Amino acid sequence: MRVIYSSKSSQYRERNMAQDTDARKEVLASDILEDIKNGKSIKYDNVVINGDINISEHFLAQDKKHIVSSFIKIKNSEVSGSVDFSNIIFKNPVTLMSCCFKRKVKFFGTEFKSSQLRCADFRESEFIDNADFDYAQFHSTCSFSESKFKKDCYFRNSRFMGPAKFAGTEFKNAYFVSSEFEEEANFEGSQFDENTYFNEPQFNEHADFTGSKFNGNVNFEKSQFKKEVVFNQSQFKKNMIFQNSKFEGEANFEESQFGKNAYFIETQFNEYTDFTRSRFIGNANFIPLF
Repeated sequence: MRVIYSSKSSQYRERNMAQDTDARKEVLASDILEDIKNGKSIKYDNVVINGDINISEHFLAQDKKHIVSSFIKIKNSEVSGSVDFSNIIFKNPVTLMSCCFKRKVKFFGTEFKSSQLRCADFRESEFIDNADFDYAQFHSTCSFSESKFKKDCYFRNSRFMGPAKFAGTEFKNAYFVSSEFEEEANFEGSQFDENTYFNEPQFNEHADFTGSKFNGNVNFEKSQFKKEVVFNQSQFKKNMIFQNSKFEGEANFEESQFGKNAYFIETQFNEYTDFTRSRFIGNANFIPLF
């Protein structure tokens, strides 16, 4: 069965983000920072936030983490300045849903520690500049579903302790090097427009890439899939590398298309593997591990 995604929500988001910003309430980033410092809840909808939101610069001593107890919920809004929540521990949920981030976003080393349904909710948001989540830790469900990363996004050495939801997400260059997924990883219907790096990740539970499109080179070298992984109906338009990877559960590549070279050199398939009705346009390299 082919999965088809409705464009209604994305069309709504684009219309919403295209609203005349003059009609929106303006909020100063400095006011948000002051409220966070005082432990107040942050709740805004359909506003424009002007200025840089830089927790590290305002509250942190060098090489130390700061605990934020505020509930943060910002929806349908535009953030005009840069965002830096690096090395923060969020005790409560963070919702930045259907937001447009105009400049760089940085959550380097950030811990989303809430045990509620979602510790981090970035659904349907748009990142115009680079987004850095290197070494971030998500203690429960995090969602970036149907978000758009217009430039590079980094999740290197990040740890997803709850379900990781990237269904329908659009990436440019994506870096998930050495990331760890302890629960389900859902990339169903996602699109990777340039190069994708999943070198040395670990998927401990079900991983789903059904119907995903990889328009650039893809590197899954030394990946570990502990449970079932699904790539059925996926498209790999350029070179794809699974060299030295290990599939401990079932691997499903049914009806996938490989546009250039596919490298499965010294790859281990320990359970049932399905390439039924797949198409290899370039070279398919299956060299077993001896």
